[in-house]
Amino acid sequence: MEEKLFFSNRYRHQRNPSPPEQFTPRQRTAWFDYQNKVKTGVYRLTENPCICGFQEDVLISEVDRYNLDVHIKLCKKCGLMRQDPILDPESLVSFYTHHYRSLYDGGEFNSIDEEFEFRYRHQVPQTFDYISPYLKEGRVLDYGCGGGWLVKYFSDRGFEATGFDYDLKYTSFAIGRGLRIIQGDTDQLQRKGPYDLIVLSHVFEHLADIRGFVRKMEGLLHENGFVFISLPGVLTGSLFGSLQNAHVWYFTLNTLRWVIENNSRWRLSMGDETINSFFCGKEADPFHINALKDEHKRILIHILKKEYRRFCHIKKFLDRVGLLDPLTRLANFKR
Repeated sequence: MEEKLFFSNRYRHQRNPSPPEQFTPRQRTAWFDYQNKVKTGVYRLTENPCICGFQEDVLISEVDRYNLDVHIKLCKKCGLMRQDPILDPESLVSFYTHHYRSLYDGGEFNSIDEEFEFRYRHQVPQTFDYISPYLKEGRVLDYGCGGGWLVKYFSDRGFEATGFDYDLKYTSFAIGRGLRIIQGDTDQLQRKGPYDLIVLSHVFEHLADIRGFVRKMEGLLHENGFVFISLPGVLTGSLFGSLQNAHVWYFTLNTLRWVIENNSRWRLSMGDETINSFFCGKEADPFHINALKDEHKRILIHILKKEYRRFCHIKKFLDRVGLLDPLTRLANFKR
């Protein structure tokens, strides 16, 4: 059973959707190509029920931030947000191989070299500073490594770092820089493990088979190792700004903890709602679903507050430029 709750019209399906005006030609090409593959059935969709098995949801969006059709649902029992339906496994691999980087990174950088330098100098150091107090040396796996900026940063500081990604263009670039990279072959990960640290930076929210992935990663981690998971938290920032067709799941720290602890021996060591979190293997009872009984309400209240603030900012701007009164009179006239 499903109910709908849209906090503004931007969460609703558009009759004739089009890519955002600010898109680059590369992004527009990827946008139309993706839409065409879904429409013609080249990319196939499959159901994605909530992990907890409960079947009562709140549909909170019919589109993502780029005007692509997605259904974002919030489970009333556990508070886990998800996209449903999603691309099937074969379509998902093809999407990440051919469309993902062009669609979501296509307007920010002119080349992979430029992106590499930016992320190496301005983003990876923050991740390293977060991790370095807990790991001074060892074997590191960056799953979803892109062009290898984190692999390079850790390698430069004495770690034995390996990267994994599906994107052939980015992995070829990283291999060309002499980095230790595995492209698309998860069996190689098994042969080259175990690792002292697995970095999942903006990876976990993209996974279709989240249970299978956690169990696979568990087999790659050293007994005394730990996992660093970073992703956009539902309770920070704008929800609409985080909506994208590539995101399968949307987490709070509590829902992330529940999913991981009930599908592995990993337990939360520390974390926050941004989300930056550490998990390690230890003997302790997993986080119980009963602790999530009010999580969906907490999320809905957060979204409502964010949308109200956005409305107030727009209202103040219109008032400042002298358009609030004319638009108010026009709206009243139409009624």
